[in-house]
Amino acid sequence: MGLVRSNNQDSGYAGANLLVLADGMGGPAGGDIASSVALAHLVPLDTDSHPADSMLPLLREALLDAHEELTDRSSRDRDLEGLGTTCIALMRSGNRLAMVHIGDSRAYVLRGDTLTQVTTDHSFVQYLVDTGQITPEEAEHHPNRNVVLKILGDAQADVAPDETIRTAVVGDRWMLCSDGLSGLVSPETIGQVMADFKGPGRVRRRAHPPGPPGRRTRQYHVRHRGHRPRRHLPARAPTDRRRRGHRPQRQIARRRRSGGARCRPGSQGLGPRHRRR
Repeated sequence: MGLVRSNNQDSGYAGANLLVLADGMGGPAGGDIASSVALAHLVPLDTDSHPADSMLPLLREALLDAHEELTDRSSRDRDLEGLGTTCIALMRSGNRLAMVHIGDSRAYVLRGDTLTQVTTDHSFVQYLVDTGQITPEEAEHHPNRNVVLKILGDAQADVAPDETIRTAVVGDRWMLCSDGLSGLVSPETIGQVMADFKGPGRVRRRAHPPGPPGRRTRQYHVRHRGHRPRRHLPARAPTDRRRRGHRPQRQIARRRRSGGARCRPGSQGLGPRHRRR
């Protein structure tokens, strides 16, 4: 929960072989349900019996099952119209790590003194950055920075997740977070806190600078020690960058404009948009 709002639409899980974070949207009821549904499909995968080459198919299938359940719930209950969620999951088998990702929640890894953002946001501003239409600095203040291109739960959008598989490196520290952290705290601060992380209290203090109140989001830190990852309790941080209201989400669809250098939401065949409030 946040400093003012009584509900938290994030859901997270940290197990021996699986980390999951989902950031729901669609009003106070829809967002809670959406993120919880995503976890319900993924958490049963947290066992040590899966061979490495089965991790990505298992994660992909779980995400698609969650997506189907969310679209079904939304179609049967008008109060849940527009519900959806981002989702990111990191799974381990031996010394191999598999990750699936959809939306704008992020994964970071700290290796030595170098912090790397492993995921790429499925957001409209990230599309503009990738196509050279705006700079990363402009994206931080862009009026459409709260528009997400892909989520679980949207029957009309492409829900194919980004997928990666990599070798676990001893000493790496991983963190999954929603935009409530990445939109509020700079990468430099995130890297510094991860480097001298002693417990969730320090992350919490760093993630609560003076400013507008909001929800706190969960973060999970894992330090890989051979085949036995270390688990820490989650900490939470507020977000003032994406203000979620208490109404169902609105899909943003605008006509394609001919000419002009910049793309507007819905143009160039990008499909429906999801604006968070």
